[in-house]
Amino acid sequence: MLDTKDKSDKGFKGNLDTVSLLDVFQLLFSGKKSGMLELTDGDSSKKVYLKTGMIVGAESSENEDMLGTLLLKRGKIKKMDLNRALSLHKSSGKMLGQVLIEMGLFSDAEICSCLKMQVEEIIYSLFGWSAGEFIFHEGKSPNKSNYEIALNPMNVIMEATRRMDEWNEMKENLPPENYILYGAVPERIDDEEIRLSREEFGVLTLIDSKRSFKQVLVDSPSDRFSTSKAIHRFISLGLIDAYKPEGANEGGDVGLEAVLRDFLKFHRDIYDIVFLVFTDYMGEEGINILERIFKICKTDHQVLDRFSGSGGKNVNYDKMVAEALTLPENAIIHKVANSFSALSQRYLSAVREYLGANVFSQIMGKLRKANTRYVESRRQSLINYGIEDDVFHLLYLK
Repeated sequence: MLDTKDKSDKGFKGNLDTVSLLDVFQLLFSGKKSGMLELTDGDSSKKVYLKTGMIVGAESSENEDMLGTLLLKRGKIKKMDLNRALSLHKSSGKMLGQVLIEMGLFSDAEICSCLKMQVEEIIYSLFGWSAGEFIFHEGKSPNKSNYEIALNPMNVIMEATRRMDEWNEMKENLPPENYILYGAVPERIDDEEIRLSREEFGVLTLIDSKRSFKQVLVDSPSDRFSTSKAIHRFISLGLIDAYKPEGANEGGDVGLEAVLRDFLKFHRDIYDIVFLVFTDYMGEEGINILERIFKICKTDHQVLDRFSGSGGKNVNYDKMVAEALTLPENAIIHKVANSFSALSQRYLSAVREYLGANVFSQIMGKLRKANTRYVESRRQSLINYGIEDDVFHLLYLK
């Protein structure tokens, strides 16, 4: 609901929880209003200026919305030149756009185009707000500028709405912003499907297994929406994936139980893949081969005997974590790592021996793809507990 202010101000205010931004803009456009629409959400503040219903300017407290930041992210200016321009801007009091023209870095037309882009991006970002307060100050004008910008609010709204519809479709497949993005190998490669635009390529170069999704959004040469769209496409194509960094939202370091649970799950994945391929190719005889391998291994490793299922023919993976934690703490990782690494290596070697090199190569590819996230997310813990070599040895077994 809109709250009308006193008649002398002729303004109104409200909350985005109860009034949509679309309704506010439609009211201002249809009424051919002139003034400033101020919106706040916590520490964030943005202002949109209108003249007889047309958008003529916008301001933001967010650094990512600043003209210099937008120019830098889009590769339109070098960092050194921007720093010089910002210094002159502060010392002279002139608008940054005017300083950039006087420095010979941009023409009048280029600055006008950049300012228009800045205004549009500020307004597009507002449509992503789910909460906040607004107040319209009728008659309030922006600071004087040499550049005339007049945007039809309905055109801007249509583009913002299109973006929001697209955002709602892809947000479920985007990772949380604190997740680390890393490169992956797609199951199949289609040259036509994987062709990238220059903008997408600029985003892809930031995926380095170190940056979080949030950091990629900050460092990207594209705006937030375009970057998110590119990330969504890369994930859909299988070019990248994401993992939760150690300790994220957990309030502390990854403990022994979590490391052990993931480590044993890794070995269960190996068994499941091997079991499936043996039964597909050899049926009951394949199962017998795996049972013989387990019987041999458990005579050499007492831990495996302890984890035996009721028939003693394979590991009871459902109870092994709880059982493993009953071992002396200084022996848990060492005994479990040695036992399961030996067992998994024999399983994998049996694939090559009985089913051939081609089948062995295929399942090793599946194994690496299925466990890339595990290795990346737990790398430091694997190193700390001295089991990184065991994992990598199995993943790249020849």
